[in-house]
Amino acid sequence: MLKLNRMSRVDYAWRRMDSANNLMVINGALMFDGPLDIEQLRQTIVARLSHYPRFRQLVVLKGNQPYWQDVPHFELEQHLPHRILSENWGRTELQQYMSAQANQPLPADKPLWQMQILENADGRFAIVWRMHHCVADGVALMDIIHHLTDADPVQCVQPAVAGAQPVQAAGIGSKLLQGARLALETSKLGVMISDRKSAIKGVPQFDKQIVSSPRMKLDAARSVARRHEASINDVMCSAIGGALRAYLAEQGRHQPVNMVRAAMTFNLRDKAEAWKLGNEFGLVALDLATGIDEPVQRLQDVKRRTQKIKASLQARATMGILGIAGHLPLALQRFSLNLFTNKASLVITNVEGPKSARWLAGVRMTDMMFWVPQTGNLGVGVSIVSYAGTIQFGVFADQKLMPNPQRLANLCADQFTHLAQAGKAEPLAAPGYVPMPDTIIAM
Repeated sequence: MLKLNRMSRVDYAWRRMDSANNLMVINGALMFDGPLDIEQLRQTIVARLSHYPRFRQLVVLKGNQPYWQDVPHFELEQHLPHRILSENWGRTELQQYMSAQANQPLPADKPLWQMQILENADGRFAIVWRMHHCVADGVALMDIIHHLTDADPVQCVQPAVAGAQPVQAAGIGSKLLQGARLALETSKLGVMISDRKSAIKGVPQFDKQIVSSPRMKLDAARSVARRHEASINDVMCSAIGGALRAYLAEQGRHQPVNMVRAAMTFNLRDKAEAWKLGNEFGLVALDLATGIDEPVQRLQDVKRRTQKIKASLQARATMGILGIAGHLPLALQRFSLNLFTNKASLVITNVEGPKSARWLAGVRMTDMMFWVPQTGNLGVGVSIVSYAGTIQFGVFADQKLMPNPQRLANLCADQFTHLAQAGKAEPLAAPGYVPMPDTIIAM
């Protein structure tokens, strides 16, 4: 008999969130400086992904209960196709390829992921990684990256997957109080007015684009955060707010939209348990101060709003809504989730990648980027991803709502520069990095 593992209702809600306009698939790219030994690379990936049962399982229903079920005679190599490119692909070619891939659903009769190995003509290579959101969230994804790669060029024994950490149970009184606060937060979400109309808010189509900004120094973001007693997330979200202000102005709006609301991911899990995969985060509503032109004032406004969110239970309330939605008929799930997503204009996620360089099969990973999908009627997603002392923005957008997402990505980087220079000026480019590089696979 095939092995079954019960699927959480939250993960099941994410599994059913695909729509005709939006696929709930995380798209990513890992770049390496080569040279590629394809057999060694495949063997390494297979050995290390074997620690995670999700990579060989399907989602099935038994009665009304969703399960993860092992695929009989499944071989991980089936999900590792290798393509040798006839010429060197630059940044534009890779992103165009990924944009076309982003419009393709993952086969439902196979485990919900795929890694495509693209070998450049000069021997360097990239891995285009697509994975359904029901498999893992951003924190869990970084756990996979950590166990997939090494800290130096010499391959070491695969680190053991961490065990679960004991969690102290809350008292009955504490649970009742928290339950009341959760109910209050849920009611607030229900009566929240929808985000006002703008050029980026509307019903998306099924034609997506994937782009990214130049890399910037993570230390520069830390410096700005320290200078204004804010978080790095506050700094980057403030830059996104400034970029949206400029972008909307370029779309012909004579008066700037005072606020653009983002649905921002908010981690709720202990990172020590990320190896379990799945989704353990909520969405919070963050109003970006697009009406404020001065960078520091805008940062202070974003900081004030995020501090208020952190003190609330809004993230737990939305995760609770997801858990309930996973029990509902599909039409009711979509209706209930749209009540929240219709109140925002975009999704923002912040993924903290490895702090230092990593190696896979003895080859250095020069860069990594992941793009957040959107759900419901949201058509724009902005990812903030750090890796090895650098940080960058990724934009995943519907062409109908945002015909030129590269412009928004570049504006995000520009606004970050303006914010950093509003106080103490310092170099912002990553060491040895040329902005807007010719070859993304070599980044």
